[in-house]
Order: sequence, then C-alpha cells, then structure tokens
Amino acid sequence: MESGGISESRWKAVIARQHDGDDPFVYAVKTTGVFCRPGCSSRVPKKENVVFFNEAAEARKAGFRPCKRCNPLDRPVQQERLEKIIQACRRIDMVEQSPSLETLASEACMSPGYFQRTFKEIVGLSPKQFAMNAAARKLKEHLKSSRTVTEAIYAAGFNASSRVYEKTHLWLSMTPGAYRKGGAGVLIVYGIEPCSIGLVLAASTLSGISTARFFR
Repeated sequence: MESGGISESRWKAVIARQHDGDDPFVYAVKTTGVFCRPGCSSRVPKKENVVFFNEAAEARKAGFRPCKRCNPLDRPVQQERLEKIIQACRRIDMVEQSPSLETLASEACMSPGYFQRTFKEIVGLSPKQFAMNAAARKLKEHLKSSRTVTEAIYAAGFNASSRVYEKTHLWLSMTPGAYRKGGAGVLIVYGIEPCSIGLVLAASTLSGISTARFFR
C-alpha cells in the first residue's frame, strides 16, 4: 500500500482512467469493498475512500474483492497493453487519415508519451511510422487497380500527388509507375520474422523498405 506523492500520481491516473504500465497498481474502495484497475469504467469514487495497492494479491489479502467490470485478476497488464496496441493498429488501418497520437492514446486510456513508448516496444515502429506504412499499403492497392498513377493517389486518400512523390523512396522504394508494372526490373528482397504480435514480413529494394506487414 502506498501514500504521499505516489498516491497522488495514482489518484490522477484513476480520475483520468489511464493506466501507466510503468507503475502497475490497483485501487480499492473502502465503501464498496471492491478493488479495480485505474482504467476501470466504474464511477470514480471519493478520494478519501480509496486505498492503493501495488498488486492485486495485496488487495485481496486486505479483504477486498475484484471488480466484475474491469476483472483485475483475469488479464495481466502485459496482455491488456498488447490488446490495446492491436486495436490501435486496426484503427490506423481502417481510416484514410491516421488519427493523431493524442486520439490514439486517449482511446487506449494511456498518456501520449506512454502510448508512444508501448506502441514502439510492441510493434517495433512508432505510431507515425506504422501509419506511414498503412498509407503506403493503401496506395499500393490502388496502384494495382487504378487506370493511372494520379487516379490511384487520390483514391488512396491523398490530397496532392506531390506528397506521394516526396515520400516515394520511403513508401514504395521505387517509382509509382514501376510499382504499377509489378516492380519489373527492380531487385526486391524480403524476410519473415516472429514478433510480439505474430509475424512481420518486410521487403525492400536498394532504395529502402518497400513494405512491412503484420500477421497473427
């Protein structure tokens, strides 16, 4: 059980419903006899009724029972973090314009700084880099089906072709025209490796990485 400055920082996490994995903890409510994770969706209790514990086992030993909403005993913190990052990856993949770091962090109930560190730790890329790969993948899909390069660029959600050509070496590692022709005449190498969320496939040309895909 903690007090003082640590309790104050933890209380702020409870109010914001944000769980910072750098300080895993649970909080118990004396009036209900229940303990929760700071990200729990239950009504925020009064500060004077809250007791903090470093581990769920300590809360149980003190006579508190686990919350049925957030299930503090069912999932380890690491699994919860992994699931939130996977959801963020899917969110980025689903939209044309990637959400801001602040929006993604808020949806994951994390601070922007912690979300950024956690995302990179699990995925191996920053959220911005992952979004760039997602944008490149969408462009590639449209390049294969569109009648012209310009048509593909706008269909992929870009407002100007100049942006695409500026990032060609990062997104395609070849010109859009060469990609439409299936990379004819371009040397491409690839590899598949396991990572914390499944498998990652990376392919590159002499100009740089041409794609990075994750599979579960």
